[in-house]
Order: sequence, then structure tokens, then C-alpha cells
Amino acid sequence: MENELKKIREDLYWRIRNLLDERTQVALIPTRARDLREERVEFLIDQDASHTDSEIALTVAGQRKILDCGAQSNTFFMPWGKDGYELRVFLHRVEPESFDFSLFYRAYERLGDVLSAFATYAGFRVTVNALAYVDPATQRGYGICVTRDFIAMLTLFGLDIRLFDAGMAGAFQDEGKFFQFLTQSPYFCQAAYAPPQERTRGKPSRRTMTLRDFSRWLGKQPQGAIREYQGDQAALQAEMLARACQQFPQLATTLDGVTPANHDQVFNSPWDRRSVEDITAEVLGDIEALRLDADITSRPAFRMALRRLQEQAGDRSQFQAWLASHDRAGVIAEIQKLRADLKPTGLRERTPPPR
Repeated sequence: MENELKKIREDLYWRIRNLLDERTQVALIPTRARDLREERVEFLIDQDASHTDSEIALTVAGQRKILDCGAQSNTFFMPWGKDGYELRVFLHRVEPESFDFSLFYRAYERLGDVLSAFATYAGFRVTVNALAYVDPATQRGYGICVTRDFIAMLTLFGLDIRLFDAGMAGAFQDEGKFFQFLTQSPYFCQAAYAPPQERTRGKPSRRTMTLRDFSRWLGKQPQGAIREYQGDQAALQAEMLARACQQFPQLATTLDGVTPANHDQVFNSPWDRRSVEDITAEVLGDIEALRLDADITSRPAFRMALRRLQEQAGDRSQFQAWLASHDRAGVIAEIQKLRADLKPTGLRERTPPPR
């Protein structure tokens, strides 16, 4: 059954990979083994993909029913095996520049959720998209984006990249290996991973349950086997901030420019996570009307043309400025030109899916 499940996962990956345009990033997220009736497969897809989640579910698995399971995530069920099992398939979306960060964050039951406990203790904040430095006075808000490079974040936290690579290659199937990985940092503090207080109502979150498991695992280790950071929380926060400013000079530059007048804006401005379609709609109005005016019947082809238009313009802000500087007719003409240049990419070689 395990080999059958592996084959189904890889086959689904290639169906999705060959459906989407060549510029769309897609990855199979590593997960831990479950009971056969609770097995799942998770995919990460960048939010500017040429097809919607509903189109993907219908085309690759023949499933018309798709369920919303959180911000930028959807799921559907498909039968597998001979015993009436249902495989739950998750499709997670993320902005292209945060793709690798989000892939590692979501791996093996959301490793990033546990790492976020240490980050919070150290004065930072880990989201599914990036590492941020939060307002030291309030410990709240969006914070300043420090990096979208997950490996760079691990380096900041003093974690062993070789152990992480081994974990992503399969070692983290054993949760104990992940716990052992966390304790190798010279900045490891057991207090940072303390599980939240018990609640009388409601099922605890997966993060809370993992932190409880980690606490139990720590309690079983021989005395003196795990070395902890010797300073208090204030000392750790000061050292981690100094390390971050050295490793990410742009953070130091941003902090140097903070004044009482711009303090709230610097620490509490939401990050720009809009998709290409969102930006286009904000500037030019109804997307469907724009597609019809461009005389493009295929919605995926229209999305592909929009994406290439954005790539030509630059980043999100540059794309928005380009749209604002052209009249509607000029934008439509450029979309039609790009649509004419689009060619089918054909099937890709079936190499193992990226981790």
C-alpha cells in the first residue's frame, strides 16, 4: 500500500506539473506517514498559476467538489486503493518570491510552526511567507520583513543545515529526529518551546500538540545531554538582533531609519501579497470584462498572458505602475500580443518531484 500511495502522489504531481504553464512553480510537500484512512498529499503552487484550484481538481482528478480550508488553501478528496480509502489532496497557494520558504515551512506537518515558537521568544515572527522582526515594544504587528530565505533563517537561529537537509530527505519522518535537530543550536532554550497553557474547551492546535510532544521528549533525555543557551531572554533577543543586522544589512538600514513619525508604518504595514490578477483588477477593473475585451476565450491562457506581462514590467509595484501609465486599449493590445506568442509547452520529463 505504501508503494501504491507513493505512486499516486507522484502521478498527481506530474498531472499538475504538466497542466500548469512552465513558469508556475509547483512542489510536492513532504509529509509524515498516517493511518491509511487519513493519508493526505499536499502541493504548493504559486498564486499566479495559469489554472485555479477548481480547474486543477477537475482536470487532474475528476473532482468537482473543492473545499476552502484556510487562507489561500483548498482541498478535495479522491478515492484510492481497493478498500474504499479517500486521499485528501491539499492545494496551497503562495506568492512566487516566498515559494521555497513556504515549502520548507509546511513540510512534515508544518515545521515552521514549531520554529516560530523560538522566533517569537527571540523577538521575531515566522509566517508561512517569511521571517519578520517585530516591534520590540509591543511584540505585535506585521513587522519588518527580514528574509524569505528559509535556509538563511535557520543559519540565523544557529541550526545545522546539514541536519536539516537530511531531515528534508526523509529523516524528519521520525519526529524525534526533528526535535534532536532543534536542540543542536547554541541558542536552544527550552523555555522558548514551552507549550501554551491548557485550555478547557476546544481541540488543541497541531502546533500546541507538537510543542507538548517536544516537551515530553525533552523530559526523557538524560540529564546534561542537551546544552542550553546560558543567557536570559533579553540577552538572547539582543544577540539575535545583532546577528540579524549583520546577516541581513537591509534590516539594519531599515531600523536606522525608524523615527517616531514613521515607526507605526515601518512595523505595522501589511506586506504586499497580491496576485497578478488582483493588481490588474485594482487598476483596470473587472478581470472577466478585460478578458472578453481582449477576445481570449481561455481563462488559463489569459492568466498566462497577464503573468508574462507582469514579468516584463518587473515586480508588483512596477507592474502596477506600468498598468496605471497605459490606457486600457494599450494594455489589451499587449495582452493580445503575448497571447499570440504563447505556445504549448508539452509534457515534461517525469523525474522525481522536487522536495
